[in-house]
Amino acid sequence: MKRKINDKLYDSITLNKSYIVLSIEVYDMKNSNFAQSVGNHILYRIENDNGSVVPYPSALFQVKSGKLSKGWAAIQSHECFQLIPESWTIDGFWEKYYNDDNKTLELYKKEKQSIFLEELTTNEIINIIMRNEDSMDKETILYALINHKDERFIDTILEYSRKSLQNDIHYYSSIEVSHSLVLAFIYLSKFNSSKVEDYFIEYLSEPALKKQLTDIVNSYFT
Repeated sequence: MKRKINDKLYDSITLNKSYIVLSIEVYDMKNSNFAQSVGNHILYRIENDNGSVVPYPSALFQVKSGKLSKGWAAIQSHECFQLIPESWTIDGFWEKYYNDDNKTLELYKKEKQSIFLEELTTNEIINIIMRNEDSMDKETILYALINHKDERFIDTILEYSRKSLQNDIHYYSSIEVSHSLVLAFIYLSKFNSSKVEDYFIEYLSEPALKKQLTDIVNSYFT
């Protein structure tokens, strides 16, 4: 998607694609050089198609859901009013994030996972998981399901795992495996379930095994 606002061109976002807002920022348009440079005084900070967290003018988007995630807080600075997860209200959070501060990056990932689980519907989560291609959204969802031990998606991830192995044209010629599939196996290993046990036994009967996946399965049975 490319669109101009106040002669500024925006890309790395896709027309008719849904994005989850990670913070809402309202600036004093007259006194904020930042807001003037972006092209709007109300900004949504989102993770774009390149995986970068960028503030975009709200005028680029149509709001599908007006609810705020749990634990969000309102904060006021000299030129900006923000609605943002409370755990991110520490001084200089975004500056530390963009400077790759490890503690801040971990805090960001943890909160983003919670936001995704809360904001996405069950069908939206299933659709993301079942997509053929790997994506940042899929990895975020899988990490979130692992960390929250959310058992609602066992059947979905069993189906995803089977299809991923069946559709992997390099399965028998490569030891490589997608990171999403590794995460799917880690998720399944969190549950003492006959379905999971049966699938892991089924996996071990394959003629060619992936070491990363096999290690997870072996740990499950020990």
